Amino acid sequence: MSHESRVPGADTEVGAKARIDEEHAVLRESLDNLRRLTDLPSLISSLQSLRPRLVEHFQSEEAEDGLHKVVSEGASHLLPSVQRVFEEHRQFLADIDRLTGDAKECWEGPMARVLNGVQKLCDHLHEHEILETELLTESVYTDLGDSS
Repeated sequence: MSHESRVPGADTEVGAKARIDEEHAVLRESLDNLRRLTDLPSLISSLQSLRPRLVEHFQSEEAEDGLHKVVSEGASHLLPSVQRVFEEHRQFLADIDRLTGDAKECWEGPMARVLNGVQKLCDHLHEHEILETELLTESVYTDLGDSS
């Protein structure tokens, strides 16, 4: 195909699609990692690091050379769907904010109470063991002392 017969804007469409595809691959990997997390500190950290990456990705998709460029050049009938996708971007960010808040509230509230309670129980059991050991030690030495 000669250079003159190319569709105007095709290079930028292909570039935009390739960039967005690459960003989606990176995001899929992040989401796969997020799915596997079960401890709240790691989950909170991952959500907090995901948010700015999503913001950057959404800005890239919503930029002039993003989804509008790809869709408007070849399939303008899809523009209403693109707008719906952009609206979902806002919802995803709100969901991340809510989930991060919920996780922090749980970690700082009920989880903190449980962890503090476990720590106190362990401390108390340790002190109890020390007392028992002292009693046993004193009893043995007292008994040995009385036998002589």
